[in-house]
Amino acid sequence: MLKFAPLMTILLAGQAKAAGFALAEQGAAASGNASAHTASKDSPDLAYFNPALLALSPGFRAQLGASFLFSSLEHDGEALTKTESPPGTPPTLKLSYIHDFEAFRAGMSIYAGVPFGSGVTWPNTWPGRFEITSIQLRVWELNLNPVVQTRVADVELSLGGGPRLLASTVGLTRKIDAVENEGEVELAGEASGVAWQANGAVTWKGVTLGAHYRSPKDLNFEGSADFRDVPPELSGRAQDQNVSTMLGLPSRLAIGVSWRHQNHEFMLDVERFGWSSFETFGINFENPDTPDVLEPRLWQDTWSFRGGYHLRLLEERLSTRAGFAWDPSPAPAATLSPTLPDADRVSGTLGAGWKFGSGVSTDIAFGATLLLEREPTNPNAIPGKIRGSIPFVAVGVSYEL
Repeated sequence: MLKFAPLMTILLAGQAKAAGFALAEQGAAASGNASAHTASKDSPDLAYFNPALLALSPGFRAQLGASFLFSSLEHDGEALTKTESPPGTPPTLKLSYIHDFEAFRAGMSIYAGVPFGSGVTWPNTWPGRFEITSIQLRVWELNLNPVVQTRVADVELSLGGGPRLLASTVGLTRKIDAVENEGEVELAGEASGVAWQANGAVTWKGVTLGAHYRSPKDLNFEGSADFRDVPPELSGRAQDQNVSTMLGLPSRLAIGVSWRHQNHEFMLDVERFGWSSFETFGINFENPDTPDVLEPRLWQDTWSFRGGYHLRLLEERLSTRAGFAWDPSPAPAATLSPTLPDADRVSGTLGAGWKFGSGVSTDIAFGATLLLEREPTNPNAIPGKIRGSIPFVAVGVSYEL
């Protein structure tokens, strides 16, 4: 029997570090604090986490970095099966320039990176090969964010916002159960769109409050399905053809507070993802003889918590960082399966940075995320428990003038 329902694994969260398929690693400095950087006003990673805070410091900033994610998932069912995934390496580029006018500051920031993505490869012989063997999803973003800052007495107020240009690619392979033999199908698609963001911050006597909102966006994918080794009796339904689907990116609201006292800084972020917009998922095939897919997902909105500590030493040239995060899964057990092996996540991180002369600095962060064990109650899922871990290393180089 030819099965098409598992094509919805486009949303598989293999290398995603935040719950769902969001990527929290957007810079080495922030990663050292478990990405609790919505209110950290002197971070080189603010072009992603809160561009409005860049307006507090005039001048030019540039930062280039990458995060290396080593995901490992397990499905403990008929047999213990582990993924064979190569490391994911989401890059980031951040640029900003702030000009100091007499009564205010104003400027622009640019962020280019991958805020959403996943990637995983299961063995070709594992029991779930008719659902998924490999998946690669990347959502690239380029955003432009004008910012402005003013001061009222001892209070500094900064605001920003602007467009987000999105482009996404997806690739998926899985086996086809054709009774007497096994075929294979490979899908590939592309999509693009425009969303927006808004951000702001208030700073007073060492305390900073920050907020950053990123709008939701539906991406409409157009692509193709390539069928291989399909027996003649199934050739009418399993033909190479065009396919389409829609992927909804969630809204994101982050609210943060930081307190700096001498060379100590404490940070706390609360982050809300609007995953409840992901109620169903469908695959539309061009050939009317190939059955389309429409399945419930019923994801729920989530609140995550991130905390960080930053200690500056040696005349603030050396930075040491630590952080923790709790990130619950949006996927209910009733719709969970190895095709979407999401779970509640606990993360711990450490980081360090060094400021050279001439405005150059480097940062590095290490950490690990544990995907707590879950067992689906979905009657259509392969029986078995799901768990995993995602160690990571993030590096970055910054220049400030």
